[in-house]
Amino acid sequence: MKTIEIPKDMTLTNGCHKSPEDGMCVMEAAAWLAGEPFSDAPKCVSVLELRRLSIRLNDAMWPSDAERTAALLPYLPRLMRATATEEQRSRIRFKLADIAVREIAVSALRGRGRTEDADRLAALPEIVDRETAQAAAYAAAAADADAAYAYADADAAAAAAADAAAYAAADAADAAARGATLKKWTDRLLGAALEICEEGRAEA
Repeated sequence: MKTIEIPKDMTLTNGCHKSPEDGMCVMEAAAWLAGEPFSDAPKCVSVLELRRLSIRLNDAMWPSDAERTAALLPYLPRLMRATATEEQRSRIRFKLADIAVREIAVSALRGRGRTEDADRLAALPEIVDRETAQAAAYAAAAADADAAYAYADADAAAAAAADAAAYAAADAADAAARGATLKKWTDRLLGAALEICEEGRAEA
């Protein structure tokens, strides 16, 4: 793929839009940059899990469009170049669930003073398959944590991960803290998913 040049004045906004003039979410921006028909399902972002996760994170309750843009726009070139095998896609789904339960929900519960619940989730084995995902789902439900219940498909994995990030940001003291929390978990989730997609590329 040719070098992707992102306009300095590009701004990401919440939701879906009818045209670039109406606004753009992160996936609509990808379609526009690639010269594709304007939509939030661009072919240039071929890994469905990345597409769904990016949309969910885009539509989180960011304090401002500027913070949404600053957090997500730098990932667009990597999102547009990413490819994944079915095995990698499965690993991405389990990784998103793992981060949602054993990192994001744990952090949120500790912030709410629920140390015992946080410790139980932190002690769970890494989510790497359906069995460990199901065990984590039961534990998250018991802790009443808005975390990963789903692991089988792209929509469910993305929803669980993004919802967990929103759960962690909900108790932020102010808008700045909420934005910082969302940025932290956006970097963690997208970074981990893209790392799986990019494995071995440097050696290839």
